[in-house]
Amino acid sequence: MDEIESHLAQIEGQAATVLRDITQNATLPQSRDMDVLVVFIGILAVNNPQIRDSLINTDREIAKQMMQSTVESREAYESRLSELGVENPIEYEIMKAFVGSENYTISIEDPDSYYLARVFVGLYDVVLPFFENMLWSLVIAEDDASDFICSDRPIFLFRNVDLIPCPQPAYTITPSGLILPNETAAAGFAVENLELTMPVNPQMAIYATTPRNLSPIECGDQMLLLNVGIK
Repeated sequence: MDEIESHLAQIEGQAATVLRDITQNATLPQSRDMDVLVVFIGILAVNNPQIRDSLINTDREIAKQMMQSTVESREAYESRLSELGVENPIEYEIMKAFVGSENYTISIEDPDSYYLARVFVGLYDVVLPFFENMLWSLVIAEDDASDFICSDRPIFLFRNVDLIPCPQPAYTITPSGLILPNETAAAGFAVENLELTMPVNPQMAIYATTPRNLSPIECGDQMLLLNVGIK
């Protein structure tokens, strides 16, 4: 746990320098600094209360299903007890009734440490390899545009579902001038046409998209100027 927290602190310190340089230079970093930025964004993307609760609840549900499978038959129950080397086990009928009642709570010891460990496994095995294939750009609001909204959950992942098979405009500008993604839904990492946004400050935001995402925002340049147009 201490090693993970130390590693997190190190990444956050490096990312603070990179984000300061982005603000000062109005461009995305190169090489190693870009790697630091992507790792930092990955941490922000997966380390939030909603994903934490979802992950822990999923593991609890898996544990419950394993219990139900174990008491599905006397043979399965006795085989599992033998594998675990359990002595003086609870009678099968009693355990089956208990599991079937669902009158119990599955607790995870030290959930914060457990979650951080799971986050880092997912980060380096799934998220970062996925991010490496995305196209990254810096969006800069023009002087007369409203500010980007910064919050305590800065990463927003969404999927543009009307890009397949025929590309359609990925954004709609409302009568008030607000730019909204078309037909999108909150998304995880295992989907096509994924887009990601993260405000850097009130005037700048990072925008990333998967290569197959035919967005009207061209991502060929590291620098991208976009009139947000919120009046």
